[in-house]
Order: sequence, then C-alpha cells, then structure tokens
Amino acid sequence: CLVLAAGDFTLGFVKKHKIALTHNYVLINDGSGSMLGQRNSNDPLDFGESIESLISANNKFLSLVKENEKIKNYVGSIVFSNDPFVVSPLVEDPDFVFSKLRSIDWQSPPLGNGTEMNKAIWSGVMMVLKNNKDQGGAFYSDEDLFKLEARLNGRTKSLNLNNRELLTKTKKLKNELKGSCLIVFTDGYVTLDGDSHRKSTLKILLLCKELDIKVYLISVQVVNNELKSYIEKTDGQAIVIKSINKNKLENVYAEILSRESKESLVVDQVVKKSYSNILGFVSMVFLLCSTILNNTINKDITDLK
Repeated sequence: CLVLAAGDFTLGFVKKHKIALTHNYVLINDGSGSMLGQRNSNDPLDFGESIESLISANNKFLSLVKENEKIKNYVGSIVFSNDPFVVSPLVEDPDFVFSKLRSIDWQSPPLGNGTEMNKAIWSGVMMVLKNNKDQGGAFYSDEDLFKLEARLNGRTKSLNLNNRELLTKTKKLKNELKGSCLIVFTDGYVTLDGDSHRKSTLKILLLCKELDIKVYLISVQVVNNELKSYIEKTDGQAIVIKSINKNKLENVYAEILSRESKESLVVDQVVKKSYSNILGFVSMVFLLCSTILNNTINKDITDLK
C-alpha cells in the first residue's frame, strides 16, 4: 500500500459528458415570382408583404442567435428561384447576414422566376461542407463530389452510396456536421423526382440524413406525405403555415431555434482519480495495528516468562 501511495496510484474511467453543440444554420429563402406579388411597382424598395414578412422572420431568428452568446453558432443565407444565390456564407456574425439580406434586389435575376428547391437544398449542403473544410474538418474531394452528384440524379429513390471511399468520408463527415440545419421557406410546390440531368429532392434529403444535416421546410402549400417522411428522416420537420403572416413566420423560426438550442453533444470524458491518500491512510492504520499487535504479543510472552 505504501509503495502504491508513494507512486501516486490513480484509476481512470470514462464518464459521459454533455457539451453545447455548435450549429450551422443556413437560411434558404424562396425568391420566386410568386413571392413578389402585392407590391407597389412604383417603389423599387417595396418588395411586397411576403418578402418583408420573410425578412422580418429571418431577422427574428438571427437576433435570437445573437442573444445566445454562450454557444458558438454559424449562420448563412441563400435565396433561390430557378437557381440558388448565396447571400452570405456561414459566418459567426448574424448582423452581417441580415445586412446582406436587406441589400438583396429581389427583382433581379436569378430571382423572380420558378421554384427549384432541389438546387437550393443542394446549395445549402455545399455551404455546410465548405465551412467544415474551411474549419479544418473532413471534406469531399472534387472526384468524390462528381461521383456523389451522379448518384443524386435520376428518378430512383435510393442513394446507393456503395463506393467504399464515399462511405468512409460520409461517416467521418457525419461525426463533424452534427448541429447543421437547413431552414427552407417556400410558397411554391416542390418537385420531388430528378432525371438524368436533374438532382432528386428526395435523394438530397437522404444524403442530408447520412450527413446528419437536419432539414426544416416551412411551406405555404400542403406538403405531401412522401416529402414529409423524407424530411423527417433528417430529424427535421415540415411545417405548413397556409398563409404568409409576419407574426406567424417569426414564431415558426423562433420555435425552430428553440428546438435546436436544446440539442447537446454527448462526449466521452476520461476522469482520473488518485487513490494515494486513501492508500496512505490504510497503510498507516495497518502499521499502527501491526505495532499494537506486535507489542501485545511481546508483552504476553514476557509475562509468561
């Protein structure tokens, strides 16, 4: 015991520990022609009630992110119509993102046309992947992305990640991308299937599931059950609001942030505990008892003589 105590005897054990989860929030906003209705055409800064309500809801979300300074979060923004347009990459400054949102000319191309949500979601995925690479994390090479994009095209509803290298990198990315969310708003209908030159919305959602990227869809239109089920595979949610209302939209975005803010990351923490003091105390008691016993035996022997 004394030898162990002198050597600072320690034992280690693994303890589960919760830490705050860093989030990557990508706000993906519909900028199609239908969003520009009900506006004063004589006022170039009037983009209509729908756009103003959406910007207000985005601002509410960004303000709440900024208030929670204890957690490190990244926010970015994309607007889309026939094609997506990056408003801001993922940054730590919500004010910067909002200033970029306010500076958009919603009447200029590529906005004001159709609703290609599949391209917008894919652009959000690429933004998250690029940020992870910039932070020194795992990433897909150009060759990997070429192989991956080929699998996202077509009408089949399975992803078929049967390439060993793709699988390995996807699993590694999944561990690093936890906390990533794509928050999509649209007032249009969503085309689910792809073709030989067009990515399938459903396959992109399956990839989001594999990468642990949640997708939230806020829609004015009814979301069909198939799309809803694929969104839920990502642990996200499809939310139908039926009409664009400023207060209603702000509440929806606030609820999404509240839900995500409760997420935490469980990690293994190795805890080492020294038992030297206990062993030293036990040793001293043992020596004391030995001494008393030895003295008692010697006294008895002396008395017998």
